[in-house]
Amino acid sequence: MSKIKKILLRTLIFFSSLLLLAIINIVVIYFLYKHYYEQTIILPADDVVQVNDYASGFYLVKCRDGYIAVDAGFDKEIIKKALAELGVNPGMVKALLLTHSDFDHIGGIKVLKPDKIYISRTEEKLLSALKQRFVFLPFYSNRLDEKKMCLLNDNDSLEISGRKIKCISLPGHTSGSMGYIIDGKYLFTGDAVRLKNGRLSAPYKKALSMDYRNLLVSLEKIRLLKGITHIFTANTGFSDFNYAIRK
Repeated sequence: MSKIKKILLRTLIFFSSLLLLAIINIVVIYFLYKHYYEQTIILPADDVVQVNDYASGFYLVKCRDGYIAVDAGFDKEIIKKALAELGVNPGMVKALLLTHSDFDHIGGIKVLKPDKIYISRTEEKLLSALKQRFVFLPFYSNRLDEKKMCLLNDNDSLEISGRKIKCISLPGHTSGSMGYIIDGKYLFTGDAVRLKNGRLSAPYKKALSMDYRNLLVSLEKIRLLKGITHIFTANTGFSDFNYAIRK
């Protein structure tokens, strides 16, 4: 193939990808706005608050002198409104635990202004754009430039402001998807799994998973956990853990 043809082909692929991304964004945003309703704040437990926007949800877990956030949502204005209603000011979020780096989980980082950000070490290639998130969207990137990033490994343990956190690798949705078990009883999974009528299930959109077979392994890994009382997901709410894993 001649050099000119290669340039033309790359140009065509570039603009086709941009057009496809624009169409997907328009459809998704229209659907989400169409079905979004005001239910910004839910209290799943005495010490956990769920904050919803129209694209995703995240959680604030009360700690000794503020909150630990699990993911950061998407829509900054909805998040600002929710924080104002809760009386949560910048500086009260002591840490942000990211389950993965998709855009609908990192949008509120600059609103939350966490002291530290934690994420799986395996997700690092996506953060630096060294690995492609979607093969059908070659110009989409999960790049995340943050100076306060702390990288975690499977089974790492942390203590943040009086709360004990265990990291559990749940790859599949992304290569470095990670769950967090807080105080041995609350499991936060992000998009690693979904809840269908309160029961644990595999995410229904295979195209959004980097490795669906590995995702199914992660699902079974969750079923074997002991001592968990509640499971919290990003997009499908929360449930009693024993009820969720019952087959």
